[in-house]
Amino acid sequence: FLSDVRDTLGCPVTYQQDIRVVRTNFHSESEEHYFQESSCTGTEAMRPFLIDDILKCEVAYREGYTIALRGMQFRSKSIGAMSQAIASLFGQPAVGTNLYVTPPNSQGLACHFDDHCVFVCQLFGIKEWTVFPQPVVQLPRLYEHLEVPKDLREGRQILLREGDILYIPRGFAHKAHTVTGVDANSSHDGFSVHLTLAIEVEPPFLKA
Repeated sequence: FLSDVRDTLGCPVTYQQDIRVVRTNFHSESEEHYFQESSCTGTEAMRPFLIDDILKCEVAYREGYTIALRGMQFRSKSIGAMSQAIASLFGQPAVGTNLYVTPPNSQGLACHFDDHCVFVCQLFGIKEWTVFPQPVVQLPRLYEHLEVPKDLREGRQILLREGDILYIPRGFAHKAHTVTGVDANSSHDGFSVHLTLAIEVEPPFLKA
């Protein structure tokens, strides 16, 4: 997939800003980043993403890592047109669109909540989402994973198949993982590709 789209991603592609390679450890429920060695602090560092890194992504994918591509509205004409149409529908200047490619029996991002509303569009495969009740009041300005409190362990499970769309309001903790053997009629059983569209709901600034 990355080889097919590398000529349309734009240049240069910056790791962490435009692409991330991440998985969640099912036992510790913590995120693991494939390119941790690029930072002396043990976290992802922003740097140019090279052709050799694409080959490493193929290895990472086989090891259960999700490939997350950010800002797809700037890199695909069809996605850009869809994002602009949705932005106009909601009266927003723009809609951020990310694409996630997840291998079988894997989870990309750890459980987290967003400061914006999200539409999840399942393009290929099947993914099971868990959305927890009791939205968080104080929302983060940047992404951060969340340790789910014990009283939120009972979330609602939602199975997304190809063509399904899920709406997640801001502040609601959620996570997702791929599943296999659910739909024998699916030609993409196991792996998953989905888009997320971020809808900002803050009112615009008004002149005094």
